[in-house]
Amino acid sequence: MKRHRFARSLAGAVLCSLLAFKLDPGVVTASPAPSQPAASPSTTAPTAPPAPTPPDGAPKAPVIPSAAEVKGVYLTAWNAANPAFLEGILGLIDRTELNALVVDVKDDSGRVTIATDEATAVAAGAVVPFLPDPRAFTDGLHARGIYAIARIVVFKDPIVAPAHPDWAVHHASGGIWRDWNGVAWLNPYSREAWDYVIRVARAAAEAGFDEIQFDYVRFPTDGDLSATRYPGADGRPYEQVVADFLAHARAELAPLGVLVSADVFGLVTSARDDMGIGQRLEESAGAVDYLSPMLYPSHYERGNLGLPNPNAMPYETVYRSLEDARERIAAAGLGERTAVRPWLQDFSLGHTYGPAEVRAQIQATYDAGYSSWLLWNAANVYTEAALVAGDTASPCCLPAAEVGAGVTVHLDGRQLTFDDVEPFIARSTGQVLVPVRALATALGGTVEWEAASRTARITLGKRTIAVTVGSAAALVDGRPVDLTQPAVLWQGRTLVPLRFVVEGIGARVDWDGAAHRVLMTSR
Repeated sequence: MKRHRFARSLAGAVLCSLLAFKLDPGVVTASPAPSQPAASPSTTAPTAPPAPTPPDGAPKAPVIPSAAEVKGVYLTAWNAANPAFLEGILGLIDRTELNALVVDVKDDSGRVTIATDEATAVAAGAVVPFLPDPRAFTDGLHARGIYAIARIVVFKDPIVAPAHPDWAVHHASGGIWRDWNGVAWLNPYSREAWDYVIRVARAAAEAGFDEIQFDYVRFPTDGDLSATRYPGADGRPYEQVVADFLAHARAELAPLGVLVSADVFGLVTSARDDMGIGQRLEESAGAVDYLSPMLYPSHYERGNLGLPNPNAMPYETVYRSLEDARERIAAAGLGERTAVRPWLQDFSLGHTYGPAEVRAQIQATYDAGYSSWLLWNAANVYTEAALVAGDTASPCCLPAAEVGAGVTVHLDGRQLTFDDVEPFIARSTGQVLVPVRALATALGGTVEWEAASRTARITLGKRTIAVTVGSAAALVDGRPVDLTQPAVLWQGRTLVPLRFVVEGIGARVDWDGAAHRVLMTSR
């Protein structure tokens, strides 16, 4: 099967409430985090410092950036478990446009780096809990307005593959096939291998990560590939096998509210075949929410993309790659469902990369029409001078971990219906959140949406309420009101706390805790 030299050379909404609708904690409580195994004696369990509590003692609702505005950096679990190192990264995020972290949950060595009782990982000795309390870790990130991405290495697995030879890539002469580094790989055709990886991804989602990012979601590239054998191979081409895994994982994780992304080789955006590794742009993009091509200029050869030396031309390399991706995704009809968030290079390999080279890649991303990017440095050391100071994207979204129990809403004995996003209880504040337009319409009001400012203007009788997504304040008939629970975006809808909208038109609100029902009565 044809393999490109590039592939072979790559190694490695209304306001919170004037009378806050806060449920009795004896009636509704957030589900406790799963019990966790004890931490390794050599590890610590750092958490990001929480946001300050409002003066009245009310819990503060966390708000994070939208996935389309993520600007993140990669962090190993080892460094995430080092309080001093973590604080340095968090300080960089506080000072700059950065707003997201990609953290290893299942790394290149096969280790599962969060505490989990997933049976396969435990039995194989794969659980090395650098983060013994992952929910506390993600809660800390969310409290600082940081989007949390769990990086999960899929088929490269030197721990579980040898422990389950029937799940592994086999050698033509018998036994397990290994790459040039002696590493075993899980067989992409094995549904048991799929299920294992998805169980780890589920544990990450349940620990509060907002997105699952699959890496090494491909067939092997390094080693005697002519000797590879894939038990269970059923005639599907490699690119379809990879896409089928991603689509299945996305469907399995959807009930947890997390997005799914996939890392692919940079040349995938331009190569028309799957490069012999199962990564073809159209199939992979069609199976995920975000596709992250690794557009490291140092990994392109002279002549790639029509450039004499891509490594010395960071802007051109990234721009041309993303232009190819945009054209192909649009031609495949995927532009409305799959976005691209590239990995960019913040390290030197064959050419010195400083602030100008890193910023050139970021600018190329914007010029190609994309708004989100990630920086890679294996040592987790990033070039602050390449970054814009201060926030450039306001937090506006609810973390998936904040979505609590669902509720039904009744008005004068009639249950209201919601087309896509159902009302639920926000875990931190205990308030019922509902889609603003559906609620206002049911109450006889109207909503005007200002996209530029993300402001919903709600008119209910003679009262007007203006609420901005992510803001800690609203305007009620032009009068400012402080919020504990801001309006938030969730799955493409603007959600607002229920009680103020209802009381704004003079209705009565009661809570039926036993049935998880909100009962509204017109006056």
